[in-house]
Amino acid sequence: LGRVPEWLEYQASYAAAKGFEGRLPPLVDGADHVNLVWRVPLGVCGLITPWNHPLLIATKKIAVALAAGNSVVVKPPLEAPLTVLRLAELLQSAGLPPGTLQVVPGPG
Repeated sequence: LGRVPEWLEYQASYAAAKGFEGRLPPLVDGADHVNLVWRVPLGVCGLITPWNHPLLIATKKIAVALAAGNSVVVKPPLEAPLTVLRLAELLQSAGLPPGTLQVVPGPG
């Protein structure tokens, strides 16, 4: 559990430093072509977390989705929903905008 904050910090620092910009291979004939890359969020990411290691796995998924600028809907495991609910509370109290992270516990 000590690595949970590391995942959030790593993904946030990577997004801030790199901006999720990739490198493009050079064009053979660059005079006739232009390469453009648009990095845009997907929108809403639906994440399903397993019952084993619910906090760590949820944090890994949530950190990447939020760092890429997406909103997140998380379905925690039926057997262990409280850890993901508490993580959502902590992220909200840390300043995550309302509606950015939704947790949907329950069967199904």
